[in-house]
Amino acid sequence: VDGKLDEVRLAGLSKVTEQGFAAGLGLDASFDVHLRIDVLDANGSSQETVFDGGTTRIGAETSSRATRLVVGDGALYRVALEVHDGGRASSILQVSEIQPHPDNGGPEWFEMHNPEGFAVRLLGWSFHVIDTRDTTSHLMLDGLITGGGVALFTGDATSQDTGNATQVFDLGVVGLLGVGQIDVLPNDKGEFKVDYTDPTTSLPATRQAILWGGSTGHLLLSGDALTWNGTDLRDMGDWTVTDSPTPGSWTPVIAA
Repeated sequence: VDGKLDEVRLAGLSKVTEQGFAAGLGLDASFDVHLRIDVLDANGSSQETVFDGGTTRIGAETSSRATRLVVGDGALYRVALEVHDGGRASSILQVSEIQPHPDNGGPEWFEMHNPEGFAVRLLGWSFHVIDTRDTTSHLMLDGLITGGGVALFTGDATSQDTGNATQVFDLGVVGLLGVGQIDVLPNDKGEFKVDYTDPTTSLPATRQAILWGGSTGHLLLSGDALTWNGTDLRDMGDWTVTDSPTPGSWTPVIAA
């Protein structure tokens, strides 16, 4: 606003989806955006990135970029906005911890991290619990995870320890997660698969497959959880068993 950075609006960007931000700029729905805001040092070099989110221009036929310097809170910021006609979406949500066998009949749960600066809608994301007998699935039709946030999905929201979760979703009501005597996630050997269906193609793609028990090397006792260390999302070697779960409070051991 008038060459100055609005701190309130900056803080609010994590609650806005990329699509909502683009619409607020008056852009047609066919366009994608990428926004990056850096704090500059005395030499004009980037000292810290305070916001980075949106679609990369990889794969776009045309792209336009605008950069502006603004002041705010005693610092100089560089705001760079790119607009593309269909780049490659980078909104990849990450299941970062899962507890199939809670202690004392507590709810089953998993948490999902949004590494993006913008909020990401859950529309099109689906979860699949696979055991030796059958598969239980659920397709998300609404909801979002705020930028940089951790959402907690649980079998019972009323009794769940939510930690620092930015959002909580009760999937016990749809039968995907259990609580008490109701087991949906297999205790001994199972798989939890995460798919995403791009609304522009309607083609589902598997984003994650988390396995435990059997020959996986990840053997869970009651109260144990599986947690990701922040490196290769698809490599089960980067997952470890922990007896101290932290629902809603995931931080990577190694920065992703």
